[in-house]
Amino acid sequence: MLLYITGGLTYATSQASYVANGVGGSLIATRTGIFPNVGVAGAGAEYTIANNLTVRAEYLYDFSGARYEQFSPTSTSAIGFGTRSMYHILRLGLNYKFDLFEPTPVVAKY
Repeated sequence: MLLYITGGLTYATSQASYVANGVGGSLIATRTGIFPNVGVAGAGAEYTIANNLTVRAEYLYDFSGARYEQFSPTSTSAIGFGTRSMYHILRLGLNYKFDLFEPTPVVAKY
């Protein structure tokens, strides 16, 4: 059995849009980085059930950070709100191991 933790970089592009009193707008923002503001973290386990067969389960928490957006449709008004993206991902897998580069066993003959 293999137990592991994982973490890494997240690259996310999000689009926020609004419509208020017939006036609308949108904003596209790209967020990238590593923990604690943006990133992915998780844990998993992989277990061998046969010579070339394994099963695995993995949980990932992917987040692209919180930010405040403010739109100004006119010079006298503003619309503001907060955004936050979080994803909880569960992966289950069945893996087959190909032994393409495995050396052939040596057999001794007497």
